[in-house]
Amino acid sequence: SAMGFYPVTPASNQYIVGCPMVDKASINLENGKSFTVQVSNPAPENKYIDSASLNGEELNRSYLWHEEITAGGTLSFELSATPTAWGTQDTEIPVTSIEEHLITTAPYIEYGKIAFKDSTAVRLANVDPAVTTYYRVNDQDYQEYTEPLALFEPASLETYSERDGVKSAVVKTEFFKIDPDRSITLEAQYANQYNGGGPQALIDGMKGARDFRTGAWQGYQNTDLVAIVDLGRVKPIDSIKINFLQDQRSWIFLPTQVECYVSANPRNFYKNLPPHYFDSAEPSEEISIHPAQFSMSGYSARYIKIVAKNLGPLPQWHLGYPHKGTAWIFADEIEITQPTE
Repeated sequence: SAMGFYPVTPASNQYIVGCPMVDKASINLENGKSFTVQVSNPAPENKYIDSASLNGEELNRSYLWHEEITAGGTLSFELSATPTAWGTQDTEIPVTSIEEHLITTAPYIEYGKIAFKDSTAVRLANVDPAVTTYYRVNDQDYQEYTEPLALFEPASLETYSERDGVKSAVVKTEFFKIDPDRSITLEAQYANQYNGGGPQALIDGMKGARDFRTGAWQGYQNTDLVAIVDLGRVKPIDSIKINFLQDQRSWIFLPTQVECYVSANPRNFYKNLPPHYFDSAEPSEEISIHPAQFSMSGYSARYIKIVAKNLGPLPQWHLGYPHKGTAWIFADEIEITQPTE
């Protein structure tokens, strides 16, 4: 911009021309050429363009094409202390709309539960009312969307919109079915900004990825995670697993230890499985997901209680230590598997 041109809208391939703030400057291009801007009459009071030339030829339009810059050459300015009519005609200014390569907007889910217990109705919409939207479920053939869909089982939904023969990007969404008998009680308060989708996040079937910003993780700062899962009735259990995220640069540490209790009575957890320990204070540059798993070997229970101990104050080697920072626990998906018949 200080050189007298700026890509206000990079997608248009055009650069707006304005009054340069330098007397002369050059850009050494990757192709070995150079592009130079120079002012013939520089002065503090000269703030307006009186005339311009590109490689010796008069330039009346107030924009450059990208290829004119990359081709190399010289853009020269004659400035004025008063406003001029240079580059002010409609034919001399850049276009403000792009008529080519029109984009068809993709549809979005206006309503529908990504994780549901019995069923969910899915309503699709598009910001452009003139499009036609198509969908398919679980690799079936595409069909035109006309009314909300009813899903009763886990499903993969793919959608796209079309207008005048131009298709949008395909949007794929996974839907998860939660065991209707299963529920969860949290005895610790998660951070609202990292809620994972709400109180059911740890049993909703959606697993967090390595990027904590995706919204699937449930975060707890400077407090232990305490969760009780109710299976609805006493059932044989093969294993219990819960995943934790480690991203120490973002103050996300593994818990120091994870305890698992089971019971047929929520007021009396009578079987304490061996705890799982993490060396959470050990420095690591790795962003990774670590499970804590407990073997039940078919032992029956109705309630499962998970307690994950928070590291608390950050270690002395951490950049947040001087600021009295405290660690986060990011957890997602308590997986409870039953013996196969």
